[in-house]
Amino acid sequence: MLGVKYFHSTLYREAIKHPELLRFRRYTEFGPWLLYGQSAEILRLEEECNTMIRQIPGMPRGRSYSCTDVFPANIKDEYPDLAEQLELLQTKIRDYWKDALLVRNIAQLPDQSRVFAEHFAGRDGLFKDGKFLPTGENEDYYKHYPPHDDTWTPKDVEKQDAATDLIVTNIKRLETVRGSIIRKLGFKRAADLEHQKKGNVALRTITRFMTFISSIYAPVFLTGSMAAFCAVSSLQARIVLSGVLGLLLSLSLPFMVSSHRRGEQYSILAGFYALAGIFVGMSGDAHRVCR
Repeated sequence: MLGVKYFHSTLYREAIKHPELLRFRRYTEFGPWLLYGQSAEILRLEEECNTMIRQIPGMPRGRSYSCTDVFPANIKDEYPDLAEQLELLQTKIRDYWKDALLVRNIAQLPDQSRVFAEHFAGRDGLFKDGKFLPTGENEDYYKHYPPHDDTWTPKDVEKQDAATDLIVTNIKRLETVRGSIIRKLGFKRAADLEHQKKGNVALRTITRFMTFISSIYAPVFLTGSMAAFCAVSSLQARIVLSGVLGLLLSLSLPFMVSSHRRGEQYSILAGFYALAGIFVGMSGDAHRVCR
């Protein structure tokens, strides 16, 4: 009779649409254990082959030989034992290369995002008495938050800007705060109904909201900057103002732009200061016209 721990079909079906919900072990520590063990075996076989090559009659003395000096096919009939050892060495090296690629690929599998890790760790029916029910092992690797370093997820979640990540990470806390505010305003029944609703805010919804905010922020910031330059008549004050506005723009970029590089940030700031330089260098007459 199947135990209850095997009935997790809901999770498996949900993973078809959202594979980022799943979390698996990497077993990273076994990677170097396998590779170093294979390396030792390869070195042992190589030394055995080199010794056998040196013992071939007619080989000049006083020089070193390696396995690459002979081919198994050329000596198979005359020296079958050496050919067999060389073929075994080749097989071991191929196995080592395959495992090395696997270790590399496993290490580069994506980490589970914090929001899906929290959802997975709090999912009903997956954990009981300190055990992860689908496998029966200790729950530490699967319930660890933030995600354990030795775990991975099948699908990577695109890195968002800092503001989006902040909202996604704290979405449950924000919902709790919203419910508390609704109760304090006297709408207790409405708050209870909100609490009973199942489901989560889609990441796509939060991303679209932040895209809308950033689309508004850019023209508002630039327009406000131009208005501020026009409102200041002193050259020294405009220079200081350009530095302050540039600093604000630089600090806001990580919150408004996802995965921007230092070079991209420098380009954005250079474009801003090219515009700011026009306003800073305005003559008195031009400044009066601007006002």
